[in-house]
Amino acid sequence: MNQEDLNKLFKKYIKGNCTAEELETFFQFVRDKRNEPLLFDLMRQHEIDEERWTAEFREQMQRSFEKTDDFLAKEIFQPAKSPKIAYLKWLPYAAAAVLLFGATFFGWQKWQQANLGSSADTQVYLPKDRQAELTLPNGELVTLASNIESPRVLFEKGPLQLIQKTGGRLEIVGKGDGLLATEQIQLKIAKGKRMQLYFADSSAVTLNSTSRLTFPLEFAAQERKTELLGEGYFEIAHNPQKPFFVKTPTQLVQVYGTKFNVREYPDENIVSTALFEGKVSVRKRHGDAYGKADFLTPGKKLLLAKDSPNNEKAEIKNDKEIRGWITGRRYYDGVALKTMLRDLAHDFDIRIDWERIPELRFQGTIPQDFALDQIIDLINQTANIKLYKKDNLITIQ
Repeated sequence: MNQEDLNKLFKKYIKGNCTAEELETFFQFVRDKRNEPLLFDLMRQHEIDEERWTAEFREQMQRSFEKTDDFLAKEIFQPAKSPKIAYLKWLPYAAAAVLLFGATFFGWQKWQQANLGSSADTQVYLPKDRQAELTLPNGELVTLASNIESPRVLFEKGPLQLIQKTGGRLEIVGKGDGLLATEQIQLKIAKGKRMQLYFADSSAVTLNSTSRLTFPLEFAAQERKTELLGEGYFEIAHNPQKPFFVKTPTQLVQVYGTKFNVREYPDENIVSTALFEGKVSVRKRHGDAYGKADFLTPGKKLLLAKDSPNNEKAEIKNDKEIRGWITGRRYYDGVALKTMLRDLAHDFDIRIDWERIPELRFQGTIPQDFALDQIIDLINQTANIKLYKKDNLITIQ
C-alpha cells in the first residue's frame, strides 16, 4: 500500500466509511509493528489529540466504532487453539490499532504521555493518580500526591535534597562526601500505583504497586546499598569502584552497571531477577549468611524458590512479560490465571478465593489503567468462565 492509498484509507476509517474489505486491509496494516511510525504520522497529520475531540469528530469516530464492532468481535474472541490456554486476542492491537479505539482502549493521549512524557532512558507509564508514602530519617511520614504544581522539597540535609518533581517522580540532588549514608529513607508504593526515583548518581528505579524500597539520602563512599520488598526495575550507573546492591528478604543482588528487574513479593514463593543489560550476581540468603554467587548475562533470569535450596536459570523468552508493567501494560504468555489474579491483588484492594480458581492459562495483554470490572469481564469472555466480585472477594461460579 502506497502513502496516498494509506492516507485515503485512514480518512475513510476515521469518518466511519470503510467497507468490510477496507477494514480488513486497514487492520492488516496496523497489526504490523513496522507500520507504527506511519500510523503515528497519520494521527499527527490529522491532529488526533485531546483538543480535537470535538462533538463532530466524536460522532465520526462513533460511526467507525460501530462499523468495526463485528470485525473486532470475530478477531478478539477467537476460540483458543488449546483448551488449556485462552488467547486474549486484543494483543495484536496493543501497539497501534488500540490507539484508535479511544472509547474502549488507551487513546492517542496515552501514547503521547508514554512516548513524550518521560526523560528516563526507558519510557515509563505512570498513572496520573499515583500515590506513595515516605518515611523520612527523622521518622516523619509524608504522603505523596501527583497534583503538585511546583517542585516540592521533601527532605533536606547538608548539600542534599530529596525533591518531588511536578511530573511526580522523586529525585535526590546535590553532592555530598558520604557522611549522610546513615540517613535512611523508606518509600512505600500504594496499591495500583507506580513511582520513579532518581538517585544523585543518575541511577534510577521504577517501583511497582505495593513495593517498598529503603535507601540512603546519600550512598556511602565504597558502596551503594538499597533494600527492596516487591518489584523494581533498575537502571544503574556504572561505577566499578562503588558497586550497587539490592537486598531482598531472600537474596542479595550485586550490580555492575546495568538494567534489571527484581521481584519478591511476600505472597509469592518465587523470587526472580531478570537481566537486560550489563551484569549482576545473585546470592541466596541462608539465615544470616549468603550462598555462592550466580552470575547473570543479558537475556537471562534467575528464579529462586523461598521454600527450596534449588534455583533455576533460564532464558528470557519475552521481556515484555517481565518489564511490560513499567510501560502501562501487563503481558501474559501462557501464564496461569492464578498468576494474573495475583497481579490484580497487588493493584486492587481484593482477596482471591484461590481454592475455586481453575487451572487455566492465558496469552495476551491487559492495560494497567483498566478498571477491575473491565478486566474481569475480559477474562470471562475470553475463557468462557464466570469470575465475579462479591464485596472485595474474587471467586468463580
